[in-house]
Amino acid sequence: MQVLRNIFYSFPFQLALLHLRRYIFMLVPWVLLILIVSGNMLSRLGFHYLFLDPEYFGKVTFFSFFLIGLALGGFIFVWNITSYILNSFRFPFLATFERPFLRYTLNNSVYPLLFICIYFYSIIRFQYYAELKSFVEVITYQAALISGISLMMIIAVAGSLNVHVERFIQIRSLRKRHTEEKKKGFSVF
Repeated sequence: MQVLRNIFYSFPFQLALLHLRRYIFMLVPWVLLILIVSGNMLSRLGFHYLFLDPEYFGKVTFFSFFLIGLALGGFIFVWNITSYILNSFRFPFLATFERPFLRYTLNNSVYPLLFICIYFYSIIRFQYYAELKSFVEVITYQAALISGISLMMIIAVAGSLNVHVERFIQIRSLRKRHTEEKKKGFSVF
């Protein structure tokens, strides 16, 4: 019973419930992507082939899955930043961490991981059984997808989250220099 209580009150579970209770509209893209990838929506138009058999210059390669991974990583980042903006005030303990957005993103990964698991299953099912690719090729495609997602998340997190902190430090040092020079009798500004 205590284990279930711990799971229920864990931060990832509470974030997943929060999305279900208050921001269900944010789950619509995930549901649409799951339905498309699994072939349950828009399959007559061939939308699932865009995800399961992506082509780049007419060939399905490591790079084509890498590009899908970059796009998916960008979407995951945008989804997490939107969720963080909407919900961070509800969790004041995040301010005590060194990198609050990174912690939030890791804990807010329930729905993206669910989609990625379904996507991987669909890729295996399609590439191995329908396209008759070897198991090594299928694993290579999935590695490309993970590489693309990881690279985009690293770029997004490293490039955007420390900018405001660095800018704040610059402004603080300029203000400090300005007050010191003002005390001496001259000003830079």
